[in-house]
Amino acid sequence: MIRTARPDHVGRAIAWLLLGVSSGLVLDLCAKELLRTYSLQEFILIRSGIAISIFIALAYATLSARDRRHIQILLRTVKNAIGQYIDAGLPSSSVLSAR
Repeated sequence: MIRTARPDHVGRAIAWLLLGVSSGLVLDLCAKELLRTYSLQEFILIRSGIAISIFIALAYATLSARDRRHIQILLRTVKNAIGQYIDAGLPSSSVLSAR
């Protein structure tokens, strides 16, 4: 059985598609400007931080109190990922002692 979309859902779907395409274009323009002064790694960190912040806000608003523990797991994962990024960017003590 083939289901057709109701007319009120078609407009909403088109709006979401346009929002997705336009946000991709805005990200591309911002990336070109930011990469003039920031390194690629810094830009990816900034972009990921913004995306995760939006995701956490949306998830927190839509989850029930019982399911909000998943946000705590996500926050712990983000904290660990940031820690790994910072650790990867710092020289080790053996490199410093060789200088």
